[in-house]
Amino acid sequence: MKGFLATLCAGGRKHALYLLALLLIALDGQAQVLRLDDPGRSYDPRPALEILKAPASLTFAEAAARPRGGEDGWHVPDELEMLLHDGRQGLWLRFAIQGRDDQAWWLIPSWPVLDRLDLRTRDADGHWSPLQQSGLALPASQRTLPGRQLMFALAPTAGAVEEVYLRLDSRETFVLPLRLVTPAAYLREAQQDAWLIGGFFGCLVTILLLTLTLWGFGRRSGFGWYALYLLSVIGYQAVTTGYGAWQLWPESPAFALRAHLVFTALCFLSGGLFVRYLLSLYHGGRWIDFGNRLLIGYWNVALVITLIWPHLLSFQEMLGMMALSCLGLLGTTTYLALRGSRMALWFSAAWALLLLGSSIQLLAIAGWLPADSPAFHGQMAGFALGFVMLSLGLTEGLSLQRRARIEAQRQALEASSALAREREASFVELELRVALRTVELQQAKASLERLNRELLHQSQTDSLTGLGNRRHFERVFQQEIRRAIRAELPLAVLLVDIDHFKAVNDTHGHTLGDECLRCVAEVLRRHVQRAGEVAARYGGEEFVIALPGSDQQAARTLAERIRQEVAGLELQTEQGRLRPSISVGVAVTVPSNLEHGLGLLEDADRALYAAKRGGRNRVCLSDGLPELGSGRG
Repeated sequence: MKGFLATLCAGGRKHALYLLALLLIALDGQAQVLRLDDPGRSYDPRPALEILKAPASLTFAEAAARPRGGEDGWHVPDELEMLLHDGRQGLWLRFAIQGRDDQAWWLIPSWPVLDRLDLRTRDADGHWSPLQQSGLALPASQRTLPGRQLMFALAPTAGAVEEVYLRLDSRETFVLPLRLVTPAAYLREAQQDAWLIGGFFGCLVTILLLTLTLWGFGRRSGFGWYALYLLSVIGYQAVTTGYGAWQLWPESPAFALRAHLVFTALCFLSGGLFVRYLLSLYHGGRWIDFGNRLLIGYWNVALVITLIWPHLLSFQEMLGMMALSCLGLLGTTTYLALRGSRMALWFSAAWALLLLGSSIQLLAIAGWLPADSPAFHGQMAGFALGFVMLSLGLTEGLSLQRRARIEAQRQALEASSALAREREASFVELELRVALRTVELQQAKASLERLNRELLHQSQTDSLTGLGNRRHFERVFQQEIRRAIRAELPLAVLLVDIDHFKAVNDTHGHTLGDECLRCVAEVLRRHVQRAGEVAARYGGEEFVIALPGSDQQAARTLAERIRQEVAGLELQTEQGRLRPSISVGVAVTVPSNLEHGLGLLEDADRALYAAKRGGRNRVCLSDGLPELGSGRG
């Protein structure tokens, strides 16, 4: 007490009055000073919290000047008063903190779905800190701190008492708790939450892909609604975890303000349709069908309102219908399960898990369970387990249907066999003919498939040389151009032409000319072995080679080796031995776009023309050549 009186004297009249007010608050027992002594733990400000139910249009100074006591003044909230507060009525919060040292702290509201939340602090001298802003109404880039949650930075002076004021301006419901953690502690928690939330989204996306696959094969409407239900829950959880406004639509406040109600309505709408078509509720009784139609109709209207006129509807106003819809769906599936529906039993278990997880999360929100415990993700866990149960139920349903079809087929076969034994021998002969015809058709089908494969191969292959044809090369070449563009790697083209080939045909006949083409093609095939490399007959006596990843030196070296090996070939003719030779044009570039890459063929063509003009039986690069007209022999 002596130290406190000394502080009063030393701090001046204004300072003294402020400290005296804090002392009276502490002695009153209604609010406390939250002491931040341990940087390694998370603090809940509720023991020191006071609230003021007043419009958000007030300034911070006006709100701080409001008297204490009564519903219209600053007061300590009761246990349930802050559980689900309608943000449209306006709400102010304040609490006093005292730091042991100059450690920085972050204030984190655990519910990230708020339109606007502002914060300022006031020190012992009555000075206000700069305004900090966060909420869905702001783009992510304009919030005080980046992250999936709404966060504010506090920097209390060691040993000093400061008041923290929060102003809520939101159409959404405000849900406690608040947490005070150091940045280091938050980053550790955020890493753990990221693994947990990422696992949840990974599980749901996997189930969604499997469901879409089954729906694509079977085209059953129930699977389509199940896929929409999964997608809606993924969107809803993206909103409630804060990842949606942080990562998916960070600069779209207009959608962020609608997203929570839109995905909530879509969840219940798709869930109702999913149950309706999977369990055939339209055949389940008059009242069941009527109740399901009523649920679907309400959420259809709610979805339209939230998309077009979001200000007409709030989460607080939808809570009653949400609870009624959950109980209605659970009651319907339980009733059908008691009447012997196996699928309804799986549905009941899934809804029960979801309600259990939501209840556990509500206990964490209310403060009966630690807010930083896994219990705060109870609804997420309930959704994940529920969808696993629903997927198991759908799998079992498909298995039962398959067994029923097999059993029906078996019974049909037995009946057919019994009938066949009672028929005359002529009918047996007819069945044998049908069976033989079926075998013939199957064989014809197999032959047709084999011919189709051969035709596909022939359409891509030059029949004389066995290399790819021009159509095949152009398709593969465009793929390699795009790959080279993405990887920013060189791409080389070699254009090969057999020298004096027309004279070979005219002098020795087309048979020897064909043999010459095959020999040259075999040389090219031996030198084109790496992945992505392709050699093809480009037309007549002309061949083309694409070499991905080869620079100018490598392409020229390979071209020279090919030229030398062809020059070493010997073909036996009636007039003696024939030694063919080739001219090779080489073009290399790192393509910047498709048109640039396709220009390699023209560059290689110019280089080949230069090789022809230079005496043939040589390799010529396109670099440094002038633009030349095509034409060579």
